Amino acid sequence: MSRLQNKVAVITGGTSGIGLAAAQRFVAEGAFVYIFGRRQKELDKTVASIGRNVAGVQGDVRKFEDLDRLHAKVASDGRKIDVVVANVGTVNSVKLADVLPRSQRLRRLQDRTALLCQDLDDGAQGPRHPGQHDHSGSLRHAAD
Repeated sequence: MSRLQNKVAVITGGTSGIGLAAAQRFVAEGAFVYIFGRRQKELDKTVASIGRNVAGVQGDVRKFEDLDRLHAKVASDGRKIDVVVANVGTVNSVKLADVLPRSQRLRRLQDRTALLCQDLDDGAQGPRHPGQHDHSGSLRHAAD
């Protein structure tokens, strides 16, 4: 039996590299995968190459309205998110002194993506955005 049978995964940045490999493997293991990325042409190519149990949703993880649209697509398909692979990143040359602050910003972006996708599947209350209380009473941080 496949380990991810009947699971639903969202993979950000899944049109190339590690994200694409993850999407291919998840589908091979039985999951339905939503690939979330910025470039529609690349999404279309990736979905066609994987062929089954996959959908592309165009959007930017930095934009709440795009994440809300991702959730709406999953919900309108009658599914709930089981797994999130927060695979986003950028490549720029930076000075060594800037590496730590930049890596902290990237980590906050990845954390925010995972938290929002988790929150998006919360049911009738709808998505919560960073800075609002979750059900445990803790306050989530807002990423810049």
